[in-house]
Amino acid sequence: MAKQPLRIACLHGFCQNSQSFRRKTGALRKWLSRPLRTARADLGLTSPSSSDDDQPLAELVYLDAPFVLEEHLTPPPETPTSFHVRDNTYAVLRPLPIHSPSSSPVADQSKRIWWNAGKPGQEYRGCEDTLVYLSDIFQQNGAIAASLVCALHEKPEFASLRFAMLFAGLASRADVHQPLYIMPIKVPSLHVYGELDELIPHKASHDLFEKFDESTRSVYVHGKGHLVPGDAASRRAVAQFVLRFADLENRDQRMAAI
Repeated sequence: MAKQPLRIACLHGFCQNSQSFRRKTGALRKWLSRPLRTARADLGLTSPSSSDDDQPLAELVYLDAPFVLEEHLTPPPETPTSFHVRDNTYAVLRPLPIHSPSSSPVADQSKRIWWNAGKPGQEYRGCEDTLVYLSDIFQQNGAIAASLVCALHEKPEFASLRFAMLFAGLASRADVHQPLYIMPIKVPSLHVYGELDELIPHKASHDLFEKFDESTRSVYVHGKGHLVPGDAASRRAVAQFVLRFADLENRDQRMAAI
């Protein structure tokens, strides 16, 4: 029986959705979907010949945040699953079904968020619902959201996480989450951020990098801004990291996060 490719859960940024993130990561997605033998050859690596070498290196599964942003002239009632974000914009819990990499994604152009942080960053409205939503996904399938999932790695519902790639990552500022960062996070990680990022300063991404165990963390810094880089050097850095987990003899259905 052919082994299954690595499955990487992709979590989009604020006010995006799975389809917009899929477009933004097109170059990287195509690179990671190449046959394993091709990926190894491009990196100058060799391995014993196997029929499984024709399998893709990885399949990227794009997830939609469970809260959708909606405009309301008349404020709806505040509830745990419906709350004010800014001006006339409200967040409403409307999770979409998860689709496999080979299926057609649900047509959705909505702006979605994982939660909403208060001005001082002390409270993340909707965070608990999002973590329940993500735990269901990780149990079924083997920027801050990814960092929190890593910090929760030792909990049974997130034990299937094998590694994480954090692009312009940022640690949670909520007081309730700070105990999660006291001990080094042991999830193997690759931190990718840009020196010219004006949205999330590279120092903040480096601070998150420092919260991971030094024996399993890696970093790649590019010279661009707030984006997932698609140039050849960046693709190689990501591929080299992912290949560490592409042991076809022991591969299973556990997931990674990006």
